[in-house]
Amino acid sequence: MIDLTTAKLHLRLEHDDEDYLIEQVYLPAAIQSMIRYIGWSEVTGLLLEEKVEEIDQLILLESGGPLLAETPAMPRPVTMAMLLLTGSLYQSRGRESEIPPAAKALADPYRKEMFGGA
Repeated sequence: MIDLTTAKLHLRLEHDDEDYLIEQVYLPAAIQSMIRYIGWSEVTGLLLEEKVEEIDQLILLESGGPLLAETPAMPRPVTMAMLLLTGSLYQSRGRESEIPPAAKALADPYRKEMFGGA
């Protein structure tokens, strides 16, 4: 998943003043939002709210039941979409924030694979 250092590089931050907010608020919210947007709504043995960092398998919910998918690494476009959303949440600071169009464009192909269309 995305660590604090990667998120700070993306946000172009050199100070440590907001590490807690980035690591405990913005980054987990962005990761969880993108996972839900794509449709990966449950994680093996974990609730998303508890430990997003420990995702190594995803249960992709389908009408016929859960489908277990090995995920040794998140696809790079999805990781980038998560970083874009992290930046958007960081900049908006509590104002309404939607998933940026660029993040949707990066994530949509993975969404389409599962649902046959966005």
